[in-house]
Amino acid sequence: RCDWAAANMMVNMDCATVLWDEADISVAEAKVKCENDVECLGIVWHNKMAENVNFISKGHFQGCGGAMGANPKPQWDIITKPGTCQTAAASASASA
Repeated sequence: RCDWAAANMMVNMDCATVLWDEADISVAEAKVKCENDVECLGIVWHNKMAENVNFISKGHFQGCGGAMGANPKPQWDIITKPGTCQTAAASASASA
């Protein structure tokens, strides 16, 4: 598992590529989905109500691919995948 507590947030930004799109999943589910995908750079969250992502039960999330912050996108925020996750995901993929 990854320690998302140190993850950075990029407000009103989008990624170059959408790896997956889930309209009604929990933050934890989105994080696990990203952790299991070596191409995933973070999760993009539709923050339409200026909420704190740590206090929502479910939301609209996308997997961030290509390049983070590639496009300005109001009401969408990127939660960057912690650096420790990249190594864990890559080693899991290599051993598969």
